Amino acid sequence: GMLDGGFALACHSSNQARSKGFRLVEHLMTRFGWFAAKRVKILISSMSLTDEKTNPHYGLISCKELSSMDTPPHRKRLAEVLKGISNLLSLRRVMKEVIPSEIHRQSLIKILCNSQKVISILPPEEMQKMILYFHSVFASFRSRFYSFPRLTKRDEELREQSLLLLISAVGDEDIAIDEVGEGNSAHWRDRLVAAWFLLTFIDKSGAQIS
Repeated sequence: GMLDGGFALACHSSNQARSKGFRLVEHLMTRFGWFAAKRVKILISSMSLTDEKTNPHYGLISCKELSSMDTPPHRKRLAEVLKGISNLLSLRRVMKEVIPSEIHRQSLIKILCNSQKVISILPPEEMQKMILYFHSVFASFRSRFYSFPRLTKRDEELREQSLLLLISAVGDEDIAIDEVGEGNSAHWRDRLVAAWFLLTFIDKSGAQIS
């Protein structure tokens, strides 16, 4: 309903419309925050260009479909949608759903430590702007992150997977850190982000990972 309309407006081609859409969603989330949980997965998959080719889903245009069209207008539109997605993913209420979940945190690691893959396909005039949007997502996570015990074996497995990915990224190895399993040598900026995650996530059990 109104929240999905706000999502769509937050990814509009107009800067003013995106700003108004973001403010609308931000306001609605303070009153209907429970809707954030169902939308975290689509926001993360959109940011990593792995969302399903369905238009629209929760009011969002498919970034995967836009990225498959190699024309300037479509790449320009992709940049506009990604700006909106970044703003929405940075929301306090949305990040509140990301931080406690090992699977969501791992997905976010894959996005932020492989940001250059997405940025590199955007129009040249949008690349520098998109770097700032990716950083806003990282800053939102960093400012709210807290550590807590892993209570299940699955959580331990996900944490170990995340640490191995981060070790490979910091070491600048060719690793499959995206959803489609493509190996990519990390950009220096992504390696710095990976180093922060690694230093923050590692604990006594993580230190034993070779």
